[in-house]
Formats: sequence, C-alpha cells, structure tokens
Amino acid sequence: GTIRVQFDSTVTVSGSQLNDAYNTFRTEQENITKEIRALSQQYQEAASTGAMTDSLDAALTAQYEKLSGDISSKTADFIKANIANPLGKFLFMTSAEMFEPETQREILALTDEAYKSQESIQRIVKRLENAERVAIGQKFIDFTMKDPEGNDISLSDYAGKGKVVLIDFWAAWCGPCRDEMPNVVAAYNNYKNKGFEVVGVSLDRERERWLSGIKELNMTWPQMSELKFWDTPVVELYAFRGIPHTVLLDKEGTIIAKDLQGAELHNKLNELLGE
Repeated sequence: GTIRVQFDSTVTVSGSQLNDAYNTFRTEQENITKEIRALSQQYQEAASTGAMTDSLDAALTAQYEKLSGDISSKTADFIKANIANPLGKFLFMTSAEMFEPETQREILALTDEAYKSQESIQRIVKRLENAERVAIGQKFIDFTMKDPEGNDISLSDYAGKGKVVLIDFWAAWCGPCRDEMPNVVAAYNNYKNKGFEVVGVSLDRERERWLSGIKELNMTWPQMSELKFWDTPVVELYAFRGIPHTVLLDKEGTIIAKDLQGAELHNKLNELLGE
C-alpha cells in the first residue's frame, strides 16, 4: 500500500506494514525513555538527599549508558532496515548525530547517490571525512589562533616537538569542562617536567569570560581561541560535537588517544612518561 509519512515532532506513518514496524519501534523507544527518566529522577533524589555514594553513582551511570546505547542501537537497526523508504531516510537525517562514525558509515553505505547528494547528508559525509583525517594513528592537523595576549599561536609550536601533547577543547561556560579541569591540572603538574604539554583551545565567545576561566581553573599552559563559540573552524577540522574533548598526541605528533578523563588520563601518561 501507499506509505504516508507526516514529518513533524510526532512522526506518524500510515499505510502498509511499515506502520506496524514503526509503531513497535516507537513504543520500544518510549519505554526506554521512561526508564531513563526514572533513572534520572533516582539520581537527582540521591544527590539532593545526601544518599549518593560512589558505588551508587557508578551503578546508575552504567545503567544510563546501557539504556542510551539501547536507544542508539535500536534506532540504527530500524533505519538500516528502512533506509530504502522515506521514513528511514528521514529518521537518519534527523538522528545521525546520535551515532558513532562507524554506524553512520554503515547506514550511508546502504543509501543511494541522490540521497547522499542532499545538503544535510553532505554535511554528515564531510564530517566523516574530517573524522578519518583525525582518527587515532593519524598525524595532528595544524591550526593557528590568538593567545590571551592577542599573538598568533599554532598547535605546531608544541606538537611533534618531542613532548606528549594534550589538546584540550573547552570553554569557560561549559560545566563538564570545569568539572574535569582539576584532573587535567593535576596531570599537567605531575608530568610537565617529564615531557608533557597541554594546549587549551577555547570555544568561548566573550574574551573576558575566557580569560577569567583560565585564571579561575588554574590553567598555566598555552591557550588559544578565536572567540567564535561553535563556529570555530577547528570544530569541523577535528570532527567533534561536544566538549570537553581532548586529543592526545605522542612525541612525534601522532594521535594516540581521545577523550581520556580522570584516572584514564593519568594511567596513559604514566605508561608514556613514567611516574
């Protein structure tokens, strides 16, 4: 039969067996979303009543990550099964951001050239090409911005010069960046005399806020910014969608890890540079 797809905030489908498949998929998603909401409420209650412990925090976080992964994998499976029809194409266009690059490539491989040529899909293709250029095992890509004094500063001033370098993409307005920064400061202080450097790249928009953030968070390493928020070209160049985002380079300037936080960063630096 004819498939009718109504593209709005509550996508509805009528006609043919696709209707049943989509409604089953949507019900599954709604059920998982309810579980996530309940989990979030449990987390907030534990945090606000002082009942939160490290083990409870870890358990709730693990549950949350599993449920989020379920949503992503079920959505990908549904899109792959329906990518030849308008619904699958629309769902990929609107939800591509939730997938890892590998999943995006798998879905795109199933699509036709006309679909790939659409502007919104071309943006995804371009981002995947950028992601390949900055994948683990690739050399760093250089970029130049202004330091806090207004002088030009390039990544190549530090990368590939015999030191292990952490590129730290952050912003003063970013709560998770602020939460993680004490860990980066501790790693820097511990390893700076053993061949470790950090280069801070800010997505701030306001100069004063950027400078006060550097001071408040005790960042004593090189800093640069274009003060262009998410319009900073390096966002596309290094193919990331959220901050904090870190890229670890070895002494030759090869990308060896990404998004190491907490103990993971310390363990990696210990492995590379010793205690």
